Amino acid sequence: MPDLRRGKAFGLPVIKVGGKIAAAFQDGQLVLKLPRERIAELIDREHGAPFSAYGKTMTGWVALSAAADEEWLALTEEAVAFVRPA
Repeated sequence: MPDLRRGKAFGLPVIKVGGKIAAAFQDGQLVLKLPRERIAELIDREHGAPFSAYGKTMTGWVALSAAADEEWLALTEEAVAFVRPA
């Protein structure tokens, strides 16, 4: 995916597409920008938790648990597609 860029935001390593953050890494967790319905599904399956930064829950973001390790690549591709400009 030639339009992906690595960078930093909020002190975290991130992956950007079209200037928008799709994924971040914090304390060994993968944090993804996904649609609210998808986030709810991942949380219901106990594969993720709401992502909090600086004591505030960030809407539209999910922190993946170790239970989702096998899905990280597919979920990252899903996040990239979600934030990619049309």
